[in-house]
Amino acid sequence: MRKPRRAIARRPQPVAQVHYVDSPSNRLSYYDPLTRLPNRGLLMDRLDQALMDSARSGLFGALYNINVKNFRALNSAEGHDAGDRLLIQLAARLRGVVRDSDSVARQWGDEFLILVEDLGDNAALALESARLLGERLRCAFVPPVDLLSHLYPCQLHIGISLFTQADKVEGVFTHAAMALEQSYLPGADSLCFFEPRMQSTQERRLTLAAEMEKALHWQQLRLFYQPQLDRSLCVVGVEALLRWQHPLRGLVPPDEFIPLAEESELIIPIGLWVLNSACEQLKRWEYLPCCCKLQVAVNVSARQFQQADFVALVQQALEHSGANPARLKLELTESLVLNNMDDVVAKMQQIRLLGVRFSMDDFGTGYSSLAYLTQLPIDQLKIDKSFVQNIPGKSSDELIARTIIAMGLGLGMNVIAEGVETPEQHVFLAQHGCHAYQGYLFSRPLPLEALEAYLKAAPVKPDLLD
Repeated sequence: MRKPRRAIARRPQPVAQVHYVDSPSNRLSYYDPLTRLPNRGLLMDRLDQALMDSARSGLFGALYNINVKNFRALNSAEGHDAGDRLLIQLAARLRGVVRDSDSVARQWGDEFLILVEDLGDNAALALESARLLGERLRCAFVPPVDLLSHLYPCQLHIGISLFTQADKVEGVFTHAAMALEQSYLPGADSLCFFEPRMQSTQERRLTLAAEMEKALHWQQLRLFYQPQLDRSLCVVGVEALLRWQHPLRGLVPPDEFIPLAEESELIIPIGLWVLNSACEQLKRWEYLPCCCKLQVAVNVSARQFQQADFVALVQQALEHSGANPARLKLELTESLVLNNMDDVVAKMQQIRLLGVRFSMDDFGTGYSSLAYLTQLPIDQLKIDKSFVQNIPGKSSDELIARTIIAMGLGLGMNVIAEGVETPEQHVFLAQHGCHAYQGYLFSRPLPLEALEAYLKAAPVKPDLLD
């Protein structure tokens, strides 16, 4: 085992050779107390040494940045003891896959690092060797983890940065982090290598984030609306979807700017604008026959909901607009409700007393459990489009869709499927009792004028609130 050298700060400086004395205090400085693995500081020191070795040998190495999918949800639902047990077993499995000469470290939380050296002097072969190790790491978690109370199916996200003597410690860490972030994007593989284009993508994201700060002030944000239809294909509601009309870039795709807003404090004022705008639109629609019976669904981010005054903000939006609270539906994600269950339940109950309804968005993609579902005043479950797109045909997604519908029916909840794009998907869902549908089969998200024209030609459900 390599003797650790001086632990260094998060922004590493040149490392001086020091004499290491094995002592309890030094072990605490260099090793994670839970998993007994090296910590981030020690691994950065080893990476600095690995780069110097690479400069002499000309051999490639790789840094792996590893995360556990849905770890936060597990920690919230099962408690920290279960989370710690998972981390300890995770550390043991990772260590069991790599060579004795490789370094496995815990960076923080559920994030682990693996430093691998001596991958050869051929870039293509080194890349393939690094990929094969990544696949072995994923395969090591095919058997579920024993949490005592149950077996937990653990999945990894892995970002890999290949390095040579020309690289710097900071750059290797940044590149591995970028690759890990890429692995979480929709449609991406959960194992991703850093590519130079990620650097330019990151720079574009930073530019876009700076411009987004001005978007709200300059009134560049818009609400589009996607119709929601019931079993008789009558329009029963719409989902309000945020769009950014950039003066030069045109309509910026939401999957580009919404994650940026969620990573910063911008999501709070933007989310409040969406809530206020949706309530004001609800009030205006009261005087339009084709729209007066609609319910409007508004997505709520975790940062918004965690605000201490969020309940008051919802109440103010309703009072200032004069909108009917029963026609407002707030969509929450599983990760949001599992973050702090007691606080979430208390806020939801207060908002429910105002007359507002709740929908569980993206249901089935997180740590879905009857245990928490029965604690929440939820009116509707939404089947995520990732399951809908593979039905009929993919047996696992068919099973998930049927299970969600059965859970909703059993708990007296309405069930809606999003991302319905084909008649076959609609037929399958209808046959198994799904209540409502949303997707391109019926309509794309529409700007206000186009939506109102669509509704004038579409059948609208008789008002169930009267």
